[in-house]
Amino acid sequence: MPGLRENLEERLSHEPVIDAEFQAIIPPLTPDEFARLEASIVEEGCRDALILWNNIIIDGHNRYKICTSHGLPYRTKSMEFAGRKEAMLWMLQNQLARRNLNDIQRVEIVRKCEAAVKAQAEQRMLAGKADSCVNLGKGRATDELGAMAKISASTYEHATAVLDNAPEAVVNAVRNQELSIDAAYRVLTLPSEAQQEISSRILQGEKPRKVVLEVRKQHEQYDMRYWNALIKNAEQAVKKAPNIEDIVTLLNQAIKILEAR
Repeated sequence: MPGLRENLEERLSHEPVIDAEFQAIIPPLTPDEFARLEASIVEEGCRDALILWNNIIIDGHNRYKICTSHGLPYRTKSMEFAGRKEAMLWMLQNQLARRNLNDIQRVEIVRKCEAAVKAQAEQRMLAGKADSCVNLGKGRATDELGAMAKISASTYEHATAVLDNAPEAVVNAVRNQELSIDAAYRVLTLPSEAQQEISSRILQGEKPRKVVLEVRKQHEQYDMRYWNALIKNAEQAVKKAPNIEDIVTLLNQAIKILEAR
């Protein structure tokens, strides 16, 4: 089988390279997904070629790992890009098109290429045309990033805030589709002790949606009691005698409540 020998010889002399930054763009397969892919390749061979740029793998990291661990042959296909940013953007679009991902997972992929997306958007703006391999469209960077993640710009911003600031238990609940991005973002408006309560109860096995609703409702009821008391105190203060220091104190209390919401 001369064709197979030639392929193996080329593989041994030009081993594909794994680039850590590129590999980080790819969402890891679940253990079950990896096991199914491995069983398929062992039984049927590696049907899809590895995609390379400058001998760096840009598609097929899992296939490469499986083939090398089992000593199986694989094919390669090379692509040309102007540089790393363009190659990363192709990887991004390829993953978003191929994988069955939920909203937060798409945001996590897009975020890994934010710098590349913004840099290319600037180049497009300076050049006065959109001639890159990825059609970024027009508008603010967040509009473009949101469009790539298939969500609105505001939802993209909320998702990034959740990923950066929400308790890990809340973030995982969104990843597992047990909590929406909007509900998780509202958790961030609660005081830190309320967020900690939500996190703790989720980790103890309670359903995330139920926990968030209950804690938010309790907090809103607390706010209403606080507001009612604040209004009553303000009315009494005005009736007695307008004291600027008392009024300033009441206003500061109101500001603190608004900041906590």
